[in-house]
Amino acid sequence: MTDLLKPCPFCGSKPVMKSDHRYPRPSCKRLKAYEVVCQNYDCIIYNADNNYELTPKAAVEKWNKRVANDG
Repeated sequence: MTDLLKPCPFCGSKPVMKSDHRYPRPSCKRLKAYEVVCQNYDCIIYNADNNYELTPKAAVEKWNKRVANDG
């Protein structure tokens, strides 16, 4: 699925998919969540957090919407 990711819209680097567990509310059970982040240490959105989705596909779609259309 990560081969479908567009480059970072800020620096052009190849992003990575992260998975983590989230607690949407204090009284909720934890959920497995996914997010795509830039892995370029010098990028302004390096390892940015809090843009998570509940499926890898949704995370890819969210990330790719951030990039301007090519042409």
